[in-house]
Amino acid sequence: MNINKIENDNKVNVFLALIGASAFELLVLLVTPDDVAGKSYNDLTKLLEVYYKPKHSVVGERYIFGSRNQQENESVTDFILTLKKLSVNCEFGDSLKNTLRDRLFIGIRSSAIKTRLFSLATTTDLTWDKACSEAQAMKLAHNETKLCQSTPIVTQRVNRITKKWSDSPKSKQIKWRTLTNSVKHVIAVMVSIIQTVVMPRNGHVINVPKLDILLKHVNHHDIRGTAVILIRLVIV
Repeated sequence: MNINKIENDNKVNVFLALIGASAFELLVLLVTPDDVAGKSYNDLTKLLEVYYKPKHSVVGERYIFGSRNQQENESVTDFILTLKKLSVNCEFGDSLKNTLRDRLFIGIRSSAIKTRLFSLATTTDLTWDKACSEAQAMKLAHNETKLCQSTPIVTQRVNRITKKWSDSPKSKQIKWRTLTNSVKHVIAVMVSIIQTVVMPRNGHVINVPKLDILLKHVNHHDIRGTAVILIRLVIV
């Protein structure tokens, strides 16, 4: 429905019927203590326009824009987007891009990026778009370099932890226990061979006390003593 084609006497009634309950209640509050029915169509629409779209102070908007610096945890990209948003109501006109560029120079936190931008500005016609691309590229390169430099540190820490574990008493106990079990297994096999092959052939019988001594040497981690007892079992 085109409300402009409705006669002026009926515009208010049609308008109030179409705006809905919440907007009607708002209008009642806006015109209080007057009556809504006593207002013209133009008066009612102007009241709603002022409420929903208040006029901005250009001076105030420019002050907010000019005071905005990059925050501590704010990325370069987010800072650029924020500057664009804050400039909407500043009415910079044809100087908008140059003003944005200058605010980027001043407000960015990285001294390296700031120095680079000022250096480019002295040698070339550095535009707003070029400044944004340069700042974002430098920040990306900085992050990549920082990531590469941190990798050897992580590797060194892992190696240090591994070395510490290998030298710990608990690690040595586990290694010795594994070695002892292996030696016991080898001795058991050799004793079995001696009992079933060597001694019957030589007419010998294994000496049980010597076998007990042999196992005692193994339990006390005496490899040398174990070897001596084992040789004696064969030749005696």
